[in-house]
Amino acid sequence: MRTLAEVVEQASRLLHLHRNSTACPRLVELAARLRSGDNNAIISAISEATGGAGSLNDQTLCPATVDDQLREAIREIERLARSVACERGVALVR
Repeated sequence: MRTLAEVVEQASRLLHLHRNSTACPRLVELAARLRSGDNNAIISAISEATGGAGSLNDQTLCPATVDDQLREAIREIERLARSVACERGVALVR
């Protein structure tokens, strides 16, 4: 099973490969925080996957088939982050 950090890294690589590196440094840092066990990083991952302007969710890639891969990674980030939050008892509403 892929970990949340791995999927975040996958999204970062996809953005980088297609010259859309706006979110890449933030995602690399997020993956490192997730690997270190930072519970706040789980909340950040959900924000990236569901957020608006500037978030990972706001990024688009061409061609459409590549954008579809990004959308799939974003859905997986949200799914895994919510699952990990539930397992660790991380409150998602403050």
